[in-house]
Amino acid sequence: MVDDETEARREALARATNWGAALALASGWLRTVPDLPTPDLDAQVLLGHVTSAPRARVLAYPERTLTAEQAMRYAGLVARRAEHEPVAYLTGRREFLGLEFKSDARALIPRPETELLVEAALADLRERLTRAPDMPPRWSHACRVSTPPTFPLMRWRLRVRMRNGWAFQRV
Repeated sequence: MVDDETEARREALARATNWGAALALASGWLRTVPDLPTPDLDAQVLLGHVTSAPRARVLAYPERTLTAEQAMRYAGLVARRAEHEPVAYLTGRREFLGLEFKSDARALIPRPETELLVEAALADLRERLTRAPDMPPRWSHACRVSTPPTFPLMRWRLRVRMRNGWAFQRV
């Protein structure tokens, strides 16, 4: 059930006519939601999704026109975000270490700490290659639940042995 305040916010947002006004209303709304760690970023990403504009463009051109259809769609997405639905589910996409993944409610969303774990694994692999170039390290993906943390590791694959040892090469 939607309360009167939520419905009023949604209607006001649906009447926004430009990117700046919509962003101000959405950010203001999401800032009032408890336990929502990134309300401004969420509002920007959702507006970028609705307008098919990169986040930087959304911020740089607040005077751009928002169509009535875009405003209605944006209001719906912001209302769902206000109910704590993840942005990745709302946009259908999630970036992880420079890779873009499709996402929906069936997928687990990697936490920011997972990026640190993958970066640490890559640093460890580089260090092992430096210490013992004749013995390239091996690793295995044993988790069947979520694959995104594995892909950055797979992008850095070991290539053929070179004159001065094994080398990482991005593919």
